[in-house]
Amino acid sequence: MVTINIYGLDQYAVSYYSKTHTENLASLCETTADNINFVATENSIFHNGIEQNSWNILVHVHLPKELKPAEKAIAKYLLKTIGELTKLLGENTENVE
Repeated sequence: MVTINIYGLDQYAVSYYSKTHTENLASLCETTADNINFVATENSIFHNGIEQNSWNILVHVHLPKELKPAEKAIAKYLLKTIGELTKLLGENTENVE
C-alpha cells in the first residue's frame, strides 16, 4: 500500500489530483491503483505568519520496502505534477496581499 499525504492543498484539490494521477503512480510503482491512497486533512502551512496553502506544499509518501526502487521516479513525478496543479490553482484565484 502506498499512502501519499499532501499538506497545503484542500481535499478537493487532492481528490482531483488523485483521480487524474493514481493510474500513473501505480504504474511507476508496478502495482495496481487499488494500492495507491491519498490523504488530505484540514490544515494550513504558514511562513512568517502568512498562510502558504497552494504555494508551499508538503508531501509525505509512505512506501513499503519492496517499492523502494521506485522512490526517485515517484518523487520526480510528484514534484512535476503537483507543481503543475498548483500553477493551475494559482491562475484560478485572485491575487490577495
